[in-house]
Amino acid sequence: RFKTVNFPDSFAPHTYRPGTIELEQPLYAAIAEDLKTMGYTVIEQPEWENSFGGVCLIIRDPETGHLTGAADPREGAWAEGR
Repeated sequence: RFKTVNFPDSFAPHTYRPGTIELEQPLYAAIAEDLKTMGYTVIEQPEWENSFGGVCLIIRDPETGHLTGAADPREGAWAEGR
């Protein structure tokens, strides 16, 4: 996963790090040098870094109405419904 921090943070003190991107280690190993040559400041984060957040989602098939749920394993979360 990656996270851009190229805009002011929502929370005080509204940290701002223009041109900066954070990459989890596998992605960092694969593309960090390319991004650095493009002028980005690249920060390596450990694999499965929890500061990237935990996504939970539900997708509804518009034709059938069938719901499919998923939860990110980084957090204690689950999908349930009927």
